[in-house]
Amino acid sequence: EDDDGGEVVQKVKKKKRARQEEEAAEAVEDAAEESKVQKKKAGKIKSKEPEPEKEEADEEPPAQPTTGRGGGRGSGRGGGRGGGRGGWAPPPSEEFRLFLAGIPWTTTEEVLRRDFEECGEIDDLKLLKDKTTGESKGCAYITFKDQAGVDAALAYNGEDYGGRTLRIEKAERKGAGKGKSSSAGPGPKPTGCISVVVKGLDSEVTKEDLMESFKDC
Repeated sequence: EDDDGGEVVQKVKKKKRARQEEEAAEAVEDAAEESKVQKKKAGKIKSKEPEPEKEEADEEPPAQPTTGRGGGRGSGRGGGRGGGRGGWAPPPSEEFRLFLAGIPWTTTEEVLRRDFEECGEIDDLKLLKDKTTGESKGCAYITFKDQAGVDAALAYNGEDYGGRTLRIEKAERKGAGKGKSSSAGPGPKPTGCISVVVKGLDSEVTKEDLMESFKDC
């Protein structure tokens, strides 16, 4: 009986030892699993954190041109010397600008443009009108795109246009008349021209006043 009792005790001890070993192994596995979970959590938290923004270097804005001494010298000296040596050249728009007189009083800008567009492409057209009445003065300025249009239009100088004789000539450069002596006489009269230019009129003078004054001529 004592031997049987000793075997029982040994079996109990073995079972107890085996249970303890199992519990220890489970504890190790649990610890390892917990460690994996903690690492996963730490990785997720790290991925959610925004990356620190890189500090951008402050870029200096491009220097603006100065309008003080630098601007004055650049435009004054450079422009003065260049213009003095090379001489003044009129802009292309003025180079192709014509003055027309002898236009019928009833002719509108639209009709005038339509008729002279046959000579070439028109860049600008202005029919001179009385400031008070708004009626045509029978004169106009036409600027063509190129010299070909100018030459074609000049060919109509002295031609009949709606019962009046056209006078077509190159327009003076704007401001060219300033500084001229008042004693300078008119230029040569174009062939077939029957028009005259009357200057120095009062702003209140109308077309009817001129017709009345010059009817005996």
